[in-house]
Amino acid sequence: MKSAALLFCLFFAVSAHAQRGGNPLFSRYPFDAWAVENAKPAIRWNTELETAHLTPHQRLSARLRIQVDDSELKRHPGGQFIAFVRIEDASGARHQTANTLWVGPVNHSDLTVTFSAFFLPGDYVVSLAVCDPKTLAHSFTRRRYRVAPVRSDPLAVAWKDLPAVEFIQPDFIPYSWYQPQLRSVIRLPVANEKPLRIELLVNITPSNLGSLSQFRANMQVVVPSMKVLMGIDPAGGSVGLSIADINRQTLLYQQPNLRISNIGRGAGSEWSHLRAILNDFSTAKVEAQTLAGQRRMLSFVSSTVSSLLAPTDPPRVLIVLSAPVNFTHQETTPPPELPPDPRRHVFYLRYAQFAPPHTVEWRDGLFADDIERILRPQGARIFRITTPEQFRKALAAILSEIASI
Repeated sequence: MKSAALLFCLFFAVSAHAQRGGNPLFSRYPFDAWAVENAKPAIRWNTELETAHLTPHQRLSARLRIQVDDSELKRHPGGQFIAFVRIEDASGARHQTANTLWVGPVNHSDLTVTFSAFFLPGDYVVSLAVCDPKTLAHSFTRRRYRVAPVRSDPLAVAWKDLPAVEFIQPDFIPYSWYQPQLRSVIRLPVANEKPLRIELLVNITPSNLGSLSQFRANMQVVVPSMKVLMGIDPAGGSVGLSIADINRQTLLYQQPNLRISNIGRGAGSEWSHLRAILNDFSTAKVEAQTLAGQRRMLSFVSSTVSSLLAPTDPPRVLIVLSAPVNFTHQETTPPPELPPDPRRHVFYLRYAQFAPPHTVEWRDGLFADDIERILRPQGARIFRITTPEQFRKALAAILSEIASI
């Protein structure tokens, strides 16, 4: 593959099933005729279907690429191409999208278009095409595509009732973190016999104050994981969500009664509130007032944990989700003033998006974490996570324990 002087990465959030009419570009151009004509490619191109992998959204995702050769771009300065992708699942349902691509009036070495989608495990037929909308010169290919299941999947229930294919947006933060356009939601039923209260506490604070790149790296795993946790659905009881900004020592958002139907987008949905928070906080600004009070950040965490855990009727479960937090020059922080209570259960999902070091000593030093120091005296189960697979196993273990309370 030649290096690109200009790379178009276009992402589409429309999953159009054939029975609902499909993308209008499929009606405007003879895609179905191309599929049966077996013609030679009229446009020089290459295609690539990546192997699907598990993402922090706890969905299998893959990118499908169309690359138009640089010689074609020179023949179409200032012109257009139309890129198409159709995915047929085992039931015969079609999932398709397409878009117009403009060739700019500059020299190019290639033009690459990327479509991204979530898949369920299974066998698919992927059809890709590109055409010149003026001459209808085109190239078409059809390929079989297999999406392998997660090996020894500990959380297979998470994919029940999800569509086989959904196109997604892997860019344009904060939308890519939450994927609000998806109609589907991962639902995690818990067959608990007694009512209980589940509290989700999510920290979205950059560990390194003022680091925008670190904040965004954290959010790429924390926000999708938060959305997955929001799908916990106990047979009896309720689920609440609190989002903390430790820098400013405040809870940015509190929803005492999460509902599965409100996780997606739309007026009154959780996204309608979270979008503003993530947009505002995505600059990771650190104000003078924040710096002045940073010695008390861990005291804020301690008091927040105490507040969420204090009632134990019904039994209370606290699940904390955060990237590693290690602030220096902190005031001595007493542990939450909570007497031992068997009806209190604490879990800490500490998620860092980088590979763990090779030695235990190096790993423990690099992963030093102040939130862990607060939660461990409360008997918290600590999960140190660096991959979606590890998160999936940890979540399955937590749900199993909750069900037995």
